Amino acid sequence: MKKVLFLLLLLFLPLASAEELHDYQSLDLKHTISNSLILTPSTSNFYITSATITLLWIPKDDFRQETISMSTVPSADIDGDNLVFEFDHPEENELDISVESLIRTRSDYRRVTNKISFPIENFDPVLAEYLYPSEIIDVNDDIVDLANSLSAGKDDLYEVVFSFAEWVEDNVDYNLSTITSEAAQKSSWVLTNRYGVCDEITSLFISLNRAVGIPARFVSGISHTDLDYFADPWGPHGWAEVYFPGVGWVPFDVTYKQLGWTDATHIKLRESVDAGDSSVEYNAKGRGFDMVGGTLDNEVEVVTHGALQKSNIDINLKIEKPQIGFGSYNMLTAELENKNNFYVSAYVQLGSTQNVENLDDRYRHVLLKPLEKTKLYFIVRISDDLKSGYIYTFPMTLVLGSESKETSFKAKRSDSIYGYDYFADKIPKVSASSAPIELFCSADKESAKIGESIIINCEAENSGSRVLKSLDICLDDDCSKMDIGLDEVVTFDFSPELTAVGVKNFIISVGNNNFVVKRYILIRSLDDPSIIISNFDAPKSVAYGEISSISFVVEQDSFSEPEDILVSVDGKRFSESWVVYDFTGKNEFVFTIPTKIMSSGSNDLKIVVEFKDDKGIEYAVQKNFSIDMTNVDFWDKILIFFNRLNYKMSGWFENI
Repeated sequence: MKKVLFLLLLLFLPLASAEELHDYQSLDLKHTISNSLILTPSTSNFYITSATITLLWIPKDDFRQETISMSTVPSADIDGDNLVFEFDHPEENELDISVESLIRTRSDYRRVTNKISFPIENFDPVLAEYLYPSEIIDVNDDIVDLANSLSAGKDDLYEVVFSFAEWVEDNVDYNLSTITSEAAQKSSWVLTNRYGVCDEITSLFISLNRAVGIPARFVSGISHTDLDYFADPWGPHGWAEVYFPGVGWVPFDVTYKQLGWTDATHIKLRESVDAGDSSVEYNAKGRGFDMVGGTLDNEVEVVTHGALQKSNIDINLKIEKPQIGFGSYNMLTAELENKNNFYVSAYVQLGSTQNVENLDDRYRHVLLKPLEKTKLYFIVRISDDLKSGYIYTFPMTLVLGSESKETSFKAKRSDSIYGYDYFADKIPKVSASSAPIELFCSADKESAKIGESIIINCEAENSGSRVLKSLDICLDDDCSKMDIGLDEVVTFDFSPELTAVGVKNFIISVGNNNFVVKRYILIRSLDDPSIIISNFDAPKSVAYGEISSISFVVEQDSFSEPEDILVSVDGKRFSESWVVYDFTGKNEFVFTIPTKIMSSGSNDLKIVVEFKDDKGIEYAVQKNFSIDMTNVDFWDKILIFFNRLNYKMSGWFENI
């Protein structure tokens, strides 16, 4: 009787253990962030009247993150999305701050339950800043060409965004070389060099979205990593959020291969237009000192965790041939089923088995629509250098997140041997056709007011091998017919109208029943710039010599951004003005009332804000008010006279 030995080969794959933090559905985390401002005297007569540390990194509540509690040392004021620490006449040279937060995070999708059409044609004005290039998240011709190539033929927004993330993850290496880890590189640099850290990988992904008119923003925060390179597994991290109309901001962490979701180790601290925005700002007033900001330190402690995540996807495995001969090919078919009524993504890994060669990529990204089923195919070949007289059992394991599914097949010397083509012919083919048209389009302006003319110029070249007849040349849904001869270059233009304030995405397409090429032109539709004076606060009356102030806010009240802003407070015998260099859309002003030169009784004052539009046209807004100066005696009037004289002479000398 022939002796047969069954030999089970071991799987060699770094599988995630069930205890890894990434696998939990929720985490309660204690996050402590600390920083300092060091003030060093540079002269013997130095003094510091005030210092401010503005912390821009604080926990942001959203659909997957909740701040349960937060405390600060010292006490801080909340200013929008920031924490402001103020120090009045500080005596210490080192000013320390800390923020301790208890945060509950969840591993979850922003649920997109229905197909959202691509391209997006109209945008809310608040999304405008997330549509255009910025300093680091730039957009050049190469990025535009890549984005157009990846989105060609797709009309599902989720599929387009997923294709960008998949391409970046597959083609850009995560690399901690000094040049990129110490200073963030532009998206265009990352595309050329094909490597970067998380911030730079994310920046390129955002650039691809913006290149075709998809709003995307940079998110900075803290996350957990298993890489041995880092001394602390918790550290700063960057990922992206993409805007889906009717749904909101959807997270995409390309570095972590989490597309449409993020795990519970992600602590979101800031949303930004660009990747290089700071996390803390410093300001101090005084004389004769130097100012240096300290390191921003983060500590994270896991307080408790929820249950382990359950997979959103069912997996069924099928081996094409249960038993084969040595040196034969075989194929594993994985059927994936989305059990949910929303889009989900998965990163699938085929385990590596000794004496089994993988002929395809073992790592696959997959996007599943609501309740969709799909199949993945993996062709493998076993070694022909195996011992006769044995039957080998080869395990095949497919890993998806923290879960895995296993099947196996057998091999012995005398069984059938199958070639590669035998299995390759069984895989459904996806035809990849290239369009025979090169299309270039540009507009004569990036922004225009409603009713103002716009011209979009286009050039189309027939790069194919035959004459192209009856092509549809379209701006949105307005189309005309055109023939383009072999190697012919034709030009055409459009003069669209802007009908609403915001950002309009004009879609130019050239094609027929066999192909279509699209280009996207974003135009800002502007109104007249407008400013309002809000939050006005002033006393009705003051006494001579009293220290009192007026406060007000200059606030943008239009989509168009006001330029060259000049703010002034004017009285009968005084005037003070500010040139606004860093207008944030809502700037606060405080003016100390000059009670030593005002008149007894009613004093008429006015706040004037002057500004221009992008074409230099001037605008102004004004607020009039009055303040009574009461209880002014004879000696006060004499002092007022000399104070006014001194004030006037000071002005004369300043102008000499």
